[in-house]
Amino acid sequence: MISEIIYNYIESNFNYSDEFVNLPNDIKTEIKNNWENLLSIGKNYTNGELFTVDTIKYEKGILDFNVKKTNYAHYLYSIKNNFNGYYLCRSIASNILPITFDNYFVLATMSKNTSLANKIKFVGGALSEEDRSVNTLNPLKCITRETYEELGLNISDNRNVLNIKPKYFITRKNLSFINTLFIANLNITAKDLLRLFNNYQLNLNNLNEESELSSLVFIKNDREEIKNFMIKYKDRLIDYLKEVFLVLINEREANDITTKI
Repeated sequence: MISEIIYNYIESNFNYSDEFVNLPNDIKTEIKNNWENLLSIGKNYTNGELFTVDTIKYEKGILDFNVKKTNYAHYLYSIKNNFNGYYLCRSIASNILPITFDNYFVLATMSKNTSLANKIKFVGGALSEEDRSVNTLNPLKCITRETYEELGLNISDNRNVLNIKPKYFITRKNLSFINTLFIANLNITAKDLLRLFNNYQLNLNNLNEESELSSLVFIKNDREEIKNFMIKYKDRLIDYLKEVFLVLINEREANDITTKI
């Protein structure tokens, strides 16, 4: 069976034009009305800026994601419409799946103070201005920053990481989410990583800073162990995590993203 949301990675660029996405006036009005309705029923949202993929083009073996700015109200409007329609907010992110030297996959549990409290997820997050280099956004730069911010692990240091490479694009309905998933083979064991993470958490506490993560989750890189894990924690897994592991253990086949654009 071919996955509908996991695609094999191909060489790609995230081109950034530093301008807001152009939306028709009627769509702008619908976004505004939806935002005001959410506020009126007590939602406490901040309408900050986000990146969105405006167009996707495949040419000469390279996938070009053309990225513009939008806002959180546009994203919430896309959720309301179940990511149907032409004028979607297509958010972009970068995740990492580390494999320890003693062959454990590493996931993370979200802290109670987050919107996904107690959920199990990949390490990583949305691309931001910090990941920008002139007219491009860099998913590797994003995941390097996120891995340090969440784990205290410097993946640029070859004492920690043997190799790292992009493996898949994780998406949602209608390519409404573009997430580059990196696989990293670590040069440290699960026990070493847990010790590093606990020390990092302690430092954050001493600085009175909140952590997005409450704990690490280690899964032996073994087909049956992975399947048992997915059954045991099915209600706590972030939506696309199970599908990624089904691809990794060859129970699903990653799709070809060029057939969808």
